[in-house]
Amino acid sequence: MKTSWVGGMVCGAVLGAACAGGCASSAGAPRMRLGSLPFPGVFSLYEEANPDDMGVHCAGTTLARIGQKGERERGTLYTRRAGFIDVSHMRESIDWVRYLYTNLSTVLSKAGDGAGEGDGAGEGDGTPRFAFRYCEGSFEVVVHRPAWWGEMSAEERDALIEEASIRLAQRMSVAVTTWHEIATWYGHQTIPGISERGSSFTWDDGTAHIVGAVIGASALRRNESDWDYAVTHAIDDELWDLQVLPKKDQRHAASVAAQRWSKGGVAIRRDLEVGLRDSRKTGWLIEELGSDPVAIELPGLADVFGKDCSGLVEVRLTPSGSIRRKLWRGLAEGGAGPETLLGEADLLLAVEQVRAEMGKKWGEGFDRP
Repeated sequence: MKTSWVGGMVCGAVLGAACAGGCASSAGAPRMRLGSLPFPGVFSLYEEANPDDMGVHCAGTTLARIGQKGERERGTLYTRRAGFIDVSHMRESIDWVRYLYTNLSTVLSKAGDGAGEGDGAGEGDGTPRFAFRYCEGSFEVVVHRPAWWGEMSAEERDALIEEASIRLAQRMSVAVTTWHEIATWYGHQTIPGISERGSSFTWDDGTAHIVGAVIGASALRRNESDWDYAVTHAIDDELWDLQVLPKKDQRHAASVAAQRWSKGGVAIRRDLEVGLRDSRKTGWLIEELGSDPVAIELPGLADVFGKDCSGLVEVRLTPSGSIRRKLWRGLAEGGAGPETLLGEADLLLAVEQVRAEMGKKWGEGFDRP
């Protein structure tokens, strides 16, 4: 069961009480959406989405759209160019882009015109930062002003902050949603008593996250006053570019995938290539459906208007004690993983820990289509 809780906003009153204290608790973070496994089954909650009827995106509470045409928030899509996409994960990744962009642009603007490497080394030093919680993980984002920061004019700095904030938000959205997959593998439950381990890193997740990051940036660049409609238009454009199949063919695609990548209602193949290692993601395709593969790319930070912004912010992720103990239990006796994961590199180390455990469970080749 793929779900996530965010910011006190619930997708329907029924789940509200059950999900209190679930995936995210920071005000303004993306709201909960209910997902499914990407193949038909009695307990998979599978549902094919209709690409011609995705509805109007709804970043906030759905109660605000009572009586209006709201979003299609769950279901599975298949595209000829990127493979399977979990709609709920895609929408959450989109909204994470906006949430992170808003906070990043704010804290970077607070960095002023000062310069100096090493800013943010200590706590309570006045360095701009923001924090949030998600899926038993505490995230902190700290600004490190580079030496060249004070050399720019105010106009140049504003333009760089805008562009860097969008790119950083895209990469961080993928990192945050990847953390959700890690956390659910190690026992995090959005709704207590309902395990999500069976849906961790299924073949529709990583693609949904990076597609959502692309769509989120596209919606931001549209500069429309209404975020929900900007996202709605951007989703339509991206799905068209990815050659999404019509609804009548969605179940067939999912059934073929189930025959190849699942057994007895359990996904025995998992996709752990999340797109952060080389800034691109290629989805799992079914060639007989007329595949036309594309590598979906995340933007880099080494050259933002001629400036290297790769060290502009530091992302620190501190897992809960329970998840941290499970995460590093596979290390050699006496070994201990870091208490706090620093940036994408440490997050990818955690992904590799999951890969090792899944490999023991399902054998060689489990992580390939």
